[in-house]
Amino acid sequence: MAFVKLTNIQQLDFQINRILTYGEKACNYDEVTRAANGIYDLDTWFRTWYDLGQTAEQDRRFLHAAYYYRLADRDPYKERSYNLSITNFNKGIDADKNVQKVAIPYKNSNMKTFISHMIKTKMVLIDRICFLV
Repeated sequence: MAFVKLTNIQQLDFQINRILTYGEKACNYDEVTRAANGIYDLDTWFRTWYDLGQTAEQDRRFLHAAYYYRLADRDPYKERSYNLSITNFNKGIDADKNVQKVAIPYKNSNMKTFISHMIKTKMVLIDRICFLV
């Protein structure tokens, strides 16, 4: 995916492009690019992503909400946005039947791990280059 310039602030564009490259599981491209048109400073940055997170959460698009809240990590709301991101991420993972949560023992504790089981795919071989379709 090519870099998309959406605001007049390069660092903000970099962060927006990061979420866009994660694909449709993480965000809705049209929703994100439309919302980015209203960003011109850090206050509008926070408000845009927080509001999108709320909308996605209400629509039960929990992974979208998680990524949008993660972008809204600005003081004094950083901890709240972080907690909403984690909560929605877990809801999204719990709802995905192709993801299995596993606890891996590590030292005196366990690490949360996610195992993603592949959905039926086809493999295409074109001149020694393999693609999963």
